[in-house]
Amino acid sequence: MALAFGAYFAFRSGIKLAILLGVSVWAMGWPMFGMAMKHRWGLRPDVEDAAVPTLRRPWVQASDRSLSVLMWIFGLSSVVLALGLVTGGNGTTGGRFVVLALDILFALTIWSERRRRSTR
Repeated sequence: MALAFGAYFAFRSGIKLAILLGVSVWAMGWPMFGMAMKHRWGLRPDVEDAAVPTLRRPWVQASDRSLSVLMWIFGLSSVVLALGLVTGGNGTTGGRFVVLALDILFALTIWSERRRRSTR
């Protein structure tokens, strides 16, 4: 993620700002990632008994709360991107279509996992 922020700002502003932002995002991100892995944030309480994630069911080990949060995030970002495409904001249209398609894909896979869990 720090690399992505750095590359984005390198193209937009300059290399000095890119390095500064990349290092600061990395410095904030690595302890949070370590704590998330140690405390298993976002995983189900019975993750040892849950199935292994596959390409068909990638969210099988995620907790219900994290699925709900992710579904709202991807759903709202899909709406914002669709509104940006309709209103014709500045930027590349092809890139927005790709991101919109990925947002819809993630929202649908999360929705199907939540639906599969609620029928049990």
